[in-house]
Amino acid sequence: AEDTTPDTIEDTTPDSIPDGTTLATVSGTAGRDISTCPPAADGIGQLCMSLRTDCADGSTEVAGVDVAAANLSTYMMTVPFEIADVPDGTYQLYGILDDDASGCDSGATTGDFYSTACVEVTVAGGVDVTGVAIVFDTKCP
Repeated sequence: AEDTTPDTIEDTTPDSIPDGTTLATVSGTAGRDISTCPPAADGIGQLCMSLRTDCADGSTEVAGVDVAAANLSTYMMTVPFEIADVPDGTYQLYGILDDDASGCDSGATTGDFYSTACVEVTVAGGVDVTGVAIVFDTKCP
C-alpha cells in the first residue's frame, strides 16, 4: 500500500510517513505458554498488538492492531493478527491479551497475558512480513 494521505501546508502536525512511502503488512499469531495457566478470567479478551521502535516504550508505536474477542482460553490456542500500514524499518513486536477487560490503552494489568521479550520484526522494501509468532509467557499478578 502507498501512503496517500495528503501533506498540506495547513497541517500543524505533518504525516509521520511521507507521501509515496510503500507500506507493508505484518501478520502472524499470538499464543501463550503453560506458565500462564490458569487464566485469571476466561482467557478471552482483546488482543493488543504493537510494533514499536523501543519495546519498553509504548509512545514509540509505529503501527498496531487490536483484535476483539481473542480466544486464548487454553495455552495451546493461537490467535491470528495483521498489522497494516507499516513503513520500512526494524521494530519490536509487543502484545498483551487483555483478560480483565481494562482495555489496551492501560497496558498490562491484573490477569493480562504478555511476553517478557519483544519479537524483532524487519520490514524492507514494502514487502509484507508473515509468520511472526509471539508467545505470552507471563501474566500480571
